Amino acid sequence: MRAARGGGAGRLLREMLRERGTAGGHGRMAGGQIDVAGLTDFEIEALEEELFGRLLVLLGFHGRPSSGRCSRAPGRLPPPLPWGRALV
Repeated sequence: MRAARGGGAGRLLREMLRERGTAGGHGRMAGGQIDVAGLTDFEIEALEEELFGRLLVLLGFHGRPSSGRCSRAPGRLPPPLPWGRALV
């Protein structure tokens, strides 16, 4: 993951993955991993949708990713993340 500006990409990714995996980063760059060994294709697809939904919420978007309709109020920045920085 790479943030367009600011820092905290690692913290954002850690919050997105939570108990599902591990993540870390420095400044605007971050990476993470989830062990999917033993999961079925259906479980992996459900996990992908869950993580994408978490990311949208953390970035301030509203809606369901599966509906194809996610929106953010025009001209508004997402709410600050729990650690005090908004990533845009």
